[in-house]
Amino acid sequence: MKKIFVNITSWVGSIGAEHFYANATEIESDENIFVLAQKEWDYSDTKETLQKTLSQTDADYLNKKDRSKYPLKKGEKTIHFNSVEEIIEATKLQYPNCDIAFFKDYLEYEIFEVNPQTIVDIKKTGRKIKIHNFNGFSSEFKNLIEGSIHDVIESPEKHKSKNLQNGVWVWGITEPVLVLSYEFVYEN
Repeated sequence: MKKIFVNITSWVGSIGAEHFYANATEIESDENIFVLAQKEWDYSDTKETLQKTLSQTDADYLNKKDRSKYPLKKGEKTIHFNSVEEIIEATKLQYPNCDIAFFKDYLEYEIFEVNPQTIVDIKKTGRKIKIHNFNGFSSEFKNLIEGSIHDVIESPEKHKSKNLQNGVWVWGITEPVLVLSYEFVYEN
């Protein structure tokens, strides 16, 4: 299955306009996305710089933001994104049914989101949580940062018989982890 590794960088121009950029590396592997994401990668050899087609609203926004003497127009392609969230959504659309790992260059390649498409053993409950005052310190918790939003999953089979009612399960870097009730708020 295809694995997509997206390195996101940002740049602040001379007038203070911040833009986000993304380079995607695509590999074919049966190895787990979480395991692959923790290996060292050379992002200088990326296969594709992500682009988006501008809507009129996007063009107007970027023109106002940049104050460029060469205004952008609706329908043109650009490598400038307005936010990390916009890059994540564009990547999911461009690479449907692929496992995707996102990295931020300015955080020294720290993984901040992994979107596995192949994990079917544990079902999502339909609830989402937002991390708040999280105290976990294992490397398994690197994706659980203040304000990050995660899908709640069913308790893993090996923990179903235990009385762990003081939290909810979400995906850590490579496996499900328990987030305690005082370390999150429900989003829905």
